[in-house]
Amino acid sequence: MPQQIVIGDLAREFVLALPIGWERWIEKLGKGLPSIVAFHGGAQDPSNFQTQWPFHSIIDGSLSDSDRFVVFYPYGATPGGGSLSDNRGWNTNWTSTNYQDVDDIQFITQLRSVVNDWMASRLADAGISYSGAPLDEDRRYLFGYSLGGMFAFQYARQTTNTFAAVWGENATFGGRRHMQGSLGTTVTNPPLPGTVNQRAKSLFLHTGTLDTSVVPTGTASGPPNTSLANKATYRDKGGLNDTWAGRYARGDLPALASIAAYNTLNNTTVQTVLTGQSDRNGGSTSTLTQWRRVGGANNPIVEHYSDPTMTHTNFASSPKRYFSVSDVWAWFKAHPRVP
Repeated sequence: MPQQIVIGDLAREFVLALPIGWERWIEKLGKGLPSIVAFHGGAQDPSNFQTQWPFHSIIDGSLSDSDRFVVFYPYGATPGGGSLSDNRGWNTNWTSTNYQDVDDIQFITQLRSVVNDWMASRLADAGISYSGAPLDEDRRYLFGYSLGGMFAFQYARQTTNTFAAVWGENATFGGRRHMQGSLGTTVTNPPLPGTVNQRAKSLFLHTGTLDTSVVPTGTASGPPNTSLANKATYRDKGGLNDTWAGRYARGDLPALASIAAYNTLNNTTVQTVLTGQSDRNGGSTSTLTQWRRVGGANNPIVEHYSDPTMTHTNFASSPKRYFSVSDVWAWFKAHPRVP
């Protein structure tokens, strides 16, 4: 069951998962635990998202000591500030005026702060000493699917140096506003290179060539997604007419635009292309492109996994799902915060 935290005058929901006996793990390790904040997609049931991406299922059991981590599943708000609906989304500053009255940045920041303080209080009561913070400052990660991935890009931008890596699943870092029946100025959420003491931030971007909701390539002035399924989703839940329903879900800045921004941030200029990677049909038609710093360091890294058989939603369906939560965690684990 989700818990609640009040942000302003709005009750926001979330699920928090900690390893069993987390206090003793911190005591044994002598430092705080890694954490993942996982954002569900737009109009997605958060419970369904947790089933698709069950990070909470791998934080206990026969893991090594270093594989214990904390998971946050925040719930997006609903248009107009409602609380109980499947039409949940995130205020990415461009998706829709419906979400502009919701401060998701404050929600996530305050949520993490409250949990960190609560953990610190529990550890103090137990007389447990450790270095740093209960939520390790060098091992904080963001994961997001679709609109959740778009918000992960924005949150990473707004909280400079807080997170070590971002995994975007069918996501992009910007698009054009939907404002009163017209599209406004393009809004982007790249990291902020040149900011004082800015740290590197690794990126893994997973896209499907057949995705028409968040297109991997193209330009911001390209045509909207006019598929019947896309129109039906947003016409029914958002009350939009056909023309705007087609544009509403689409990330107007192509996903690959984020690659260039993160390469600039990280100074990752050395490119490697690996073909013959697994695709969702059980074949080997995907391509993994990696960018590293001169000298070949593995951290930070920018990676793009492109699957020509994947749409916006079929990443989780049979016959083959090639990225599990264990894969995502292994990638995060390999990329702590670095200068």
